[in-house]
Amino acid sequence: MKPVLGNFMARSICIICGHEKKAPWQKCHECGFTPEDEVAFVKSVFLSTARFSDEDEADQERYAKELDVLGKRIQQGERITYDEKELDRLREERELYRSVPLSAVYGALFRFFLPGILLVAVLFAMLYVFRLPGILVVALLFTMLCLFRACR
Repeated sequence: MKPVLGNFMARSICIICGHEKKAPWQKCHECGFTPEDEVAFVKSVFLSTARFSDEDEADQERYAKELDVLGKRIQQGERITYDEKELDRLREERELYRSVPLSAVYGALFRFFLPGILLVAVLFAMLYVFRLPGILVVALLFTMLCLFRACR
């Protein structure tokens, strides 16, 4: 497995067969189960280290060991109990995530990259409209970057 959460490896246990998978939303390679409805998805996140933030590496490490035990219990046919408060918290986080409109994400990306796009557009305009030599455009670019860094 490759690291997903900081220096720690993300782990998840299938809620049906108890075998390990890389992420809670992925299809299980053993039984083929994919958590598509909300209840299955939230339970899958519950049975993963992804339910902890990157800062909670101690919790992730402790819970990764618990996941081994829970996975073996599910493989043996035992039913496990889920902490309802934690499931509610995970449901709320999922709803919060889903409440962010896609247009807001695209808008934030556009505003983030807009200064760079405008800079490139101005440089091309100077190069082609004013027929400035390439070296002058590079010098102007360097000057603008230095001014930009100085303003920070």
